[in-house]
Amino acid sequence: ASHEDRVAEFSGIATAFVGNRVPLTFTPGGLSRQGSIGNALAAVNKDIDIVLVHDVARCFAPAAVFNRVIAMVSETGFGVVPVLPVADTIKQGERDIVLGTIDRDSLRVAQTPQGFRLAELKAAYENAVEDFTDDASLMQSTGAVVRSVQGDTKAFKITVPADLEYAEFLLNGSSEFRSGIGTDVHRFATTPTPLYLGTILWPGCNC
Repeated sequence: ASHEDRVAEFSGIATAFVGNRVPLTFTPGGLSRQGSIGNALAAVNKDIDIVLVHDVARCFAPAAVFNRVIAMVSETGFGVVPVLPVADTIKQGERDIVLGTIDRDSLRVAQTPQGFRLAELKAAYENAVEDFTDDASLMQSTGAVVRSVQGDTKAFKITVPADLEYAEFLLNGSSEFRSGIGTDVHRFATTPTPLYLGTILWPGCNC
């Protein structure tokens, strides 16, 4: 799903990327995240059993995460969300006042893709009376059980400029080589000593 004014643009980009390998259907987005996903679900073939909802901003999510989610939904029939443990200490506060510390051992960072039985997720969307920040929360509001699988740090969400810089580094930075010139100064030895530079012996250079 995308903004209705850009459906043709994104359709062309996606089609050029995947070709005929994967059938693609494009729908206009809604006024909210939930509205956009509702439009996308309405376009999914009703004969499909399992559906994954993924944030395009998590474009580095490894295939292994998708496979774990699909496997858990297939095995249990429940909704599934990939999660990571919280590494930072979490403070509860109001403006600049710290009110307390939350036990991070019970907290998890939710990621996508999140997987569900198509019929159950569509029913939850059709009956939703409030907006939720993810589909696991929406499903839980109906009383459904949601399970979790191991997420991945590569499935980070590109939200702020620093995230975009990191994404660009992952795409280009790891293959970029840089060279430079440096100097290093040492005093002469009191007795003749072989000269090594960069672990290489330089014959005839005693200092």
